[in-house]
Amino acid sequence: MSPQQADYKGMADKVALAMLDAERMAQGAGYAGMVITGMNIRFPGDSQGDTLVIVKGYDQEGQACVAFHGAWSFAEAVGGAIARVKNGTMKWKIDEFAR
Repeated sequence: MSPQQADYKGMADKVALAMLDAERMAQGAGYAGMVITGMNIRFPGDSQGDTLVIVKGYDQEGQACVAFHGAWSFAEAVGGAIARVKNGTMKWKIDEFAR
């Protein structure tokens, strides 16, 4: 396996594990007092920007919240956002635009 193939396999493994965690979140599993209701991914407009993951959910009081996580690659952005939700380090804000 070439070094490039190994890099791709590592990224694919990271995304696959993150998707398993996201599946648990989609089934209503609460993490650090938050229930996740959705996730959006914004790709950079050029090769210089970061991928941004927007996570939405609600807290124990039922208040709609939103959080953001960015990284240089898709795998790092999605994997990092899900990991931060799981380990309680995601910085949540009141979602003033929630419907």
